[in-house]
Amino acid sequence: MAKKKIKNLKLEQTELQPITIGQFESRRKTSIGIFIILTIFIAAVFFLPEISDVITKYLNPTPVEPSKPSENPNTPIIPPDDDDTTSDEIFLIADDLKIEKEDITMSDIKINKETNTISFSITNNTNNPLILNNLNYYLELYFVEGNGNTLLERVKLGDTSTLVSGSFINFTKDISANTANSATSIMLVKKSIDDYPVIELEESEEGNSSLICTKGSHEVTYKFTKNALQEVVSKLDYKETTENYTTIYQDSKTNSTKYNSTPGIISTWIDYTGGFNVTTTINLAETSRTTIFDADTFERNTEPKVVKFEIEAQGFSCK
Repeated sequence: MAKKKIKNLKLEQTELQPITIGQFESRRKTSIGIFIILTIFIAAVFFLPEISDVITKYLNPTPVEPSKPSENPNTPIIPPDDDDTTSDEIFLIADDLKIEKEDITMSDIKINKETNTISFSITNNTNNPLILNNLNYYLELYFVEGNGNTLLERVKLGDTSTLVSGSFINFTKDISANTANSATSIMLVKKSIDDYPVIELEESEEGNSSLICTKGSHEVTYKFTKNALQEVVSKLDYKETTENYTTIYQDSKTNSTKYNSTPGIISTWIDYTGGFNVTTTINLAETSRTTIFDADTFERNTEPKVVKFEIEAQGFSCK
């Protein structure tokens, strides 16, 4: 049996040396890191419901339904550029339209394109008599297209007559041919004198001035002293070639005679070949506010801006 050979091993005489197998971070850095991680974790747990809502809304957005135009012709349209009637409404003109205010109701609104007029009925909603002129309501006629609106004409509501509680009165007002053919919507607004634009009239050395307003064959001159109305002069002039001349002649003659019987009013009638004219002078110091033919005389001492704004709302043009 053969003997196993034993291999001789040689031991190195080199001394043992340390070997680096890892490092420990400083305790301060470790504490800061742990604090930051715990803070983020606590904040995430605390705000978890809000974070969940945000993620849910992002992944499942609520669909937006497109707005649909109303099919009701009486639904109000609020003009985007309305500056002095923010609480009022524009209504599409319709046969069954009623505009209700606290003190009055307007109904039976109709525009006649042949006669260029607008007719309507006013009902007194209060328990007291009302003088419609004093309420200072205006009927504003608009052409509305898309989101834009154009004011065509403004009509002063009522007159100097008194409307008792619960009763109604019918009106027919002249409007321009353009308004009669173009108006699509209507607004009933109440104005204050502060809403009227200020005007400046040329004054004499004595402080006298005048405002001349015309409508058709009617010219009215309002005379002021130191911007206070004192006198009104009305002039009518018609030719025989005027349509419905005979009716106009008879009505004007009747009114002129009636005015002459009123203290403070002098009406002078002149017939001439081919027509007639009548001049009526109203001294406001001797008579109260009234209507001469189709023009308002206003109260004595009324300021020019009130006369201009309100008479133009009665179809006159002033300068």
